[in-house]
Amino acid sequence: MITTKSRYALRAVIDIARHQDGGAVRRSDIATRQEIPRYYLERILLMLRDSGILRSRKGPGGGFMLNRDPERYTAWDVIDAVGEGRPPLECLQTETPECQRVEECPTRCIWARLYNVVRVEMQSIRLSEILEGDVMKKLNYEVDSLLSTVG
Repeated sequence: MITTKSRYALRAVIDIARHQDGGAVRRSDIATRQEIPRYYLERILLMLRDSGILRSRKGPGGGFMLNRDPERYTAWDVIDAVGEGRPPLECLQTETPECQRVEECPTRCIWARLYNVVRVEMQSIRLSEILEGDVMKKLNYEVDSLLSTVG
């Protein structure tokens, strides 16, 4: 769910959305600005392209652009596009899990709930809101409140 790959993918897509007004955004520029290893970023960008979130252009002036307006994408779309939208445990991913304890597992519902909370929250956040800073305003209070209870 929240992995390095999903964090890098979201950062890369936001970077592209911020810089694509001048045309396609080069992978090397994204890697430099976001401090993402180039070989890892390349794999992520190809996954995002293959999923339809990005389109690419080859040659001089080539690079990556969003396929649609940022309003049309959610943070979850990006996470899911790079294969990180799966539930965190095998027993939540299939109708017939292999685990013998699935019926009496006391924690399965906790993991299912955590997954759903993250998924629903990420589906509610549009890339356009991130770009406009609306998410930061809305969530900063929640983050500060949460961090004050940690420890």
